[in-house]
Amino acid sequence: MKAQFFATIFTAAASASSAYAASFPNITTRSTDCESSVKLFAISDEFGKTGITNYHEGAGINYLFLTGSDSPVYTYNSCSSQIYVPFEENYKQFFNANSKGGIVQLTVGGPGGKIDVNEDEYLTLDGDAHGWVACKNTGDPYNYSRDLYQLAYGNTTFVGCK
Repeated sequence: MKAQFFATIFTAAASASSAYAASFPNITTRSTDCESSVKLFAISDEFGKTGITNYHEGAGINYLFLTGSDSPVYTYNSCSSQIYVPFEENYKQFFNANSKGGIVQLTVGGPGGKIDVNEDEYLTLDGDAHGWVACKNTGDPYNYSRDLYQLAYGNTTFVGCK
């Protein structure tokens, strides 16, 4: 099975649900019209269900990896079609992916592409839920991808993507 990438959204209504509350007791939900707390996951036959977390790779840049554990909480803004995390005092690191292909990252350089969660809770880039891949040995600066799958999108030059 090709890896699939999805999100679990936490809204004020969902946090009241016993299923969500029991599964994720430490989630702080947001109650704005556009913003929700979200956790990101990947699933495949090879690595099961795993959280997608981010590791520092450069100045204001974090790459995303499949860690075999839970996901940190990200913020999903459905009005602007972006996912981000707070960065230092007054900045945000935006989920940045390019539909032409390449490494997915969080960057203070601004968002890239429209990132959404569709009705089936799959993560989409510019409306497409099928371009996400998980790759090893990508040559990332700190070599995390030697041991962990790294999140990428579309046609990549990396070998062994799932």
